[in-house]
Amino acid sequence: MAESDQLYTEEQIKTMLLFNLTPEELESLWQGEGFAKEAAATMEDFLAGELARAIRAETGLDELEVSPSLLASEERDLYVRLGKYVTRDIFISVGKGLRSIGLDEVRVEYILAELAKRLGLGTRADLKLVGERVQEESSKSTYQVQLKLKYRF
Repeated sequence: MAESDQLYTEEQIKTMLLFNLTPEELESLWQGEGFAKEAAATMEDFLAGELARAIRAETGLDELEVSPSLLASEERDLYVRLGKYVTRDIFISVGKGLRSIGLDEVRVEYILAELAKRLGLGTRADLKLVGERVQEESSKSTYQVQLKLKYRF
């Protein structure tokens, strides 16, 4: 019998289907640091999400995005974006890398729900007018105005 014709038990087949790993790969994950790192990263993401949700609820923000994660041990620049609906149709967000000077990103979204209705796009379409200023590395800013249509199927 060739090595590729190896017979697997029912338990091993279930493991392969469930984890998309061969039993040998799964075993090496358990023995090495792979599983511990993966579990720690998953737990870190979960806790960071819960912390961000709690901060949003306490401050009244509609968006709080932190990357890498609030709990990350990486040495990368921490980037924070905060956003709030100032009216039902206008959303303003600002973003900043903590090591940079000044705001890196300022974004205003105007939700065109009435126009989408008049165009017959229905309630499954999000139509927005988006204006943003993004500060680049060379201390120059780029300004953009976009009309965005997102349709949910």
